[in-house]
Amino acid sequence: MEKKGAGVSQVGLATQYKGPVPSPKMMEAFKAVSPDLPDRIMKLAENADKRRTMEIENQRLAIKGVNTSTILGQVFTFVLALVLFALTITLVLCGQITAAAVSGIPVVAWFIIVTIFRNFGNSEKKK
Repeated sequence: MEKKGAGVSQVGLATQYKGPVPSPKMMEAFKAVSPDLPDRIMKLAENADKRRTMEIENQRLAIKGVNTSTILGQVFTFVLALVLFALTITLVLCGQITAAAVSGIPVVAWFIIVTIFRNFGNSEKKK
C-alpha cells in the first residue's frame, strides 16, 4: 500500500519527503506538536539557502584572490629579472665583469628554471 505525491511517498505509517520544506500536511502535524515549529522550519530552510549562497561567493572570492596573487607573483618576478638583466648589461659596459657575473647568474638561472618547469608542466598535461 504505497501512496505517492509531489516529493512525498508513504508506505504504511512511514512518510518521506524530499526538499528543504515538508509538505503542508506535515507542517500541520508539526504545528500540533509545537505552534512555532513550522516557522522555525521555514527559517532553517531560508538560512540554509543563504549559507549556500555565501559559500559560493566565498569560493569565488578565494579563487579570484589566488589568481590575482599568481599574476602579481609572475609580474614581480619578471620585473626583478629585467632589473637584474639591465644591471648585468650596465656592469658589463662599465667593465665590472665580476659584478656582472654575480648579478647575471640569477637571471640565467631564472630563465633556465622557468623553461624547465614550463616544459615539465606541459609534459604532465599530455599524460
